Amino acid sequence: FSGDDWHVTLRQPIFNGGGLWNTLLQEKASLEAARKQYDKTIAELVFDLSRAYFEYQRTLQTAEENRIMVEKMKRFAEMSEEKFKEMIISEMERLNVQALYSQMQFNLESANQELEIAKLDLQRYLDLSVNDQFTLAKIYDLEDVALGQAIPAGSAAGARSLPDVFKGEGKAPELSKLIDLSYGHRPELQVEAAKLQAARLGERIRWGEFLPKANLTYQFGALGEAYLDPGTVYAAGYPAKDEPVLKKEWQLILELNWNVGGNKVNYTFDRDHKAPSIT
Repeated sequence: FSGDDWHVTLRQPIFNGGGLWNTLLQEKASLEAARKQYDKTIAELVFDLSRAYFEYQRTLQTAEENRIMVEKMKRFAEMSEEKFKEMIISEMERLNVQALYSQMQFNLESANQELEIAKLDLQRYLDLSVNDQFTLAKIYDLEDVALGQAIPAGSAAGARSLPDVFKGEGKAPELSKLIDLSYGHRPELQVEAAKLQAARLGERIRWGEFLPKANLTYQFGALGEAYLDPGTVYAAGYPAKDEPVLKKEWQLILELNWNVGGNKVNYTFDRDHKAPSIT
């Protein structure tokens, strides 16, 4: 006896309750949520680093201004001591000058402490050790700002025209529009929206389990079986030493499944053409 066969099976879902499509959409929503989470992390990093940068700039400017003020006040404090020794000013005036000078020194020390804290915060975001030194350029100079805001001689205070964003083409957007822009661009809201979409698709997948499912299966191939006796020639015309002749066969199956009331209903339609088989 000798036999040989080969078969290829193709299975095509016709309707699966939307499970496959909704699963794809759910995975895409999960991927979008992961991307939005990554964007949120980047946005938070940029915000924290920017805040640390500007805080360092602010404390640097404050410490520099306090240092200049202390240096200028030091001369007046020394002059006050000399005048008090010469009995030109009273002790009350001397104490007032000393109190003002001490307050300026205290402000300078406080500004230096805030500068060191801001420096440590910036080093943390830049992944630098406390021993690493860096220098940042000033983004503005207070003297230039003061000169820019100076009122020319002969002009009344407040007479300088300033730009008004609430007039003409530069009118600020309404609060409702700002809220809509915030909804569309706020990273954490986008992350939660993507997660909500994934949860809704997961619910659709669960409901799809209650819908009927249809699958089409097509199988084709060839089969050959025969009793072979060495030295015998059969009516088919081939000698016994050869392999059996393969004959084509195919099978088409339509399957229907449906969960109804906790029970599973199955229906199968089968159409086939099979090759002769000894077994």
